[in-house]
Amino acid sequence: MKGEQKPQDVLSNHASPKQEESVERKPETKLIKNDQESKILEKGKRREVGLRLLNEFSDYISKIEQGEASKYNLIMASDRARGLANFNMDDETVKWLIRKQDDIKQNLKDSIVYSGYSVSGVHFIALTHPVTKKQQVYKEAVNKLRGLENEFDFLSDVVMRTDSRSSETSYFAVDVFAEDLLGENKEITIKGVSIPFKKSRSNNISNPNDKRLNESMSIYGREVSNNLIIPNLKWNLFLFDGDTATDEIIIRYDGEDVQLRRE
Repeated sequence: MKGEQKPQDVLSNHASPKQEESVERKPETKLIKNDQESKILEKGKRREVGLRLLNEFSDYISKIEQGEASKYNLIMASDRARGLANFNMDDETVKWLIRKQDDIKQNLKDSIVYSGYSVSGVHFIALTHPVTKKQQVYKEAVNKLRGLENEFDFLSDVVMRTDSRSSETSYFAVDVFAEDLLGENKEITIKGVSIPFKKSRSNNISNPNDKRLNESMSIYGREVSNNLIIPNLKWNLFLFDGDTATDEIIIRYDGEDVQLRRE
């Protein structure tokens, strides 16, 4: 698939987590790493993954509270907190996590980055286009996550070229990343991607071979995926017609509706 790159800082099973730069940390902000192992009440691979998520969440929170509250750091902290919700932790850590997550949420209500985790340990991230000028502040975060300097512009271009004010169908794209945290699958086979509305769901569609879409794909070197198999640690681009994404995106995987949220 064209334009395929791994997102920055997304948890990988094939390499050690990226080492954060050394900064002075506030004692009340970050859990002491030497004491982290007692916080995750899991065994084996799940324990290992839980500890990695907890350490990364703690690092992002430390950065945010020391003045580095970029949209990227807020998104990554929120994502790690969402992942940790699938792990058993001691009561003190759960309360600390919830308190910090609540502080983050108020800054991501208009985010165009969605993420979620299946109960079996598959991590999904979805990127979509801005609807308002205010959402331009997410451009750097979207490009950094995708590992492409033009991801934000591409997602915006698809919408602008197929504007619904014309008589033709309007479209928008959703870029989806999948990662098996437990390292059990080389491919993640989903049943589909959908966007819920009050009375219905909009499901991903096959490439309609629309001239306007083809122009956008050609300019940015991208392809719409008609394949529901996402290689581990890779991205697939899905296409939708009609209304845009709202508060959540649903990925049907392994008999579960995995909710991807932006807060």
